[in-house]
Amino acid sequence: MRLFIGLGFSHQVLGQISTYRNKALLSDSKNVAVSNFHITLCFLGSIDNNRFHQLESLHEQLSQIQMQAFSLELDKSGYWAKPKIQFIAPSVQPLALINLQHTVQSVGLGLHFPIEKRPYRPHVTLQRKVNAPSVPLFQPNITCEFNTFSLYESVSGATGVKYIKRQTYPCAN
Repeated sequence: MRLFIGLGFSHQVLGQISTYRNKALLSDSKNVAVSNFHITLCFLGSIDNNRFHQLESLHEQLSQIQMQAFSLELDKSGYWAKPKIQFIAPSVQPLALINLQHTVQSVGLGLHFPIEKRPYRPHVTLQRKVNAPSVPLFQPNITCEFNTFSLYESVSGATGVKYIKRQTYPCAN
């Protein structure tokens, strides 16, 4: 079982992201399923049967987080060569996002999950296996509102990977 903590989007924002990708990116790369669009806060890694007891502690600690609702502007696009992805991202990270990411990462570290040490760069992956990135015809301008975060499971199947929300945690206000 592969788990991560992330931010999901409203149906309206999912549609806006999909429309942006379809109109701005002229590429034959592998499109990420619209239902898989999210912003990762913390990747927890694989959980084997010997570590299932950690899930109860994880749920307990995540439900204690005092998340503040916030909005985010997805207003820039980019490409990372090593994972070969095209993405959109915010040019400004709200303090509430930074605080939430730091808090969930601290929970994961406290429970001894193998948390990545690289700097946090919030983004939404639009395409994978991009060999020749396309220059977007225009930059995104998508406003997102967040008042929950979720625990997701990454499930591999015959049609690809699906990200399934296992638990959602509301904001404090």
